[in-house]
Amino acid sequence: QHHQHHHRHHHRHHCQSHRHRHPQLHLHLQLQQQQQQQPTQQQGVPPPPLPQQVNSGRSAVPTACLLLTNMFDPAEEDDPEFHLDIAEDVREECEKLGGPLLHIFVDKMSQGDVYVKMPTVEGAQKVQAALHGRWFAGKQLDASYFDVNEYAARFPDSC
Repeated sequence: QHHQHHHRHHHRHHCQSHRHRHPQLHLHLQLQQQQQQQPTQQQGVPPPPLPQQVNSGRSAVPTACLLLTNMFDPAEEDDPEFHLDIAEDVREECEKLGGPLLHIFVDKMSQGDVYVKMPTVEGAQKVQAALHGRWFAGKQLDASYFDVNEYAARFPDSC
């Protein structure tokens, strides 16, 4: 009699544990379905192309004027006078390489544009060769020749 009672108790316990396991299994299936239903449109979509600047002023032939880009990120600059420091750095660098600087303008509203006018085309070529592709404050610089007429149009005081 004791044996039968034990057996019945064991059987009931087995049923309970089986019922107990079942909801977890059900939950697992639901999770799998949710994972499969996630939209996959975000993957593999190329970013929209950046708008091309109309007349960027860049020159295909060497000139005495240069446009240095990616020199800074205005979003990372706390000091409202940060452009003065950058102008000072660029001036020192340019004058070491290519002679006295005639004009410099740091465009605070840009993504790191600095306009430079050297005394000679040769001086500008030395600066361009030294700075293009160089790393400055964690950013890789781009140094391009800039059209002299366009430079004069933008910066009348540089002439």
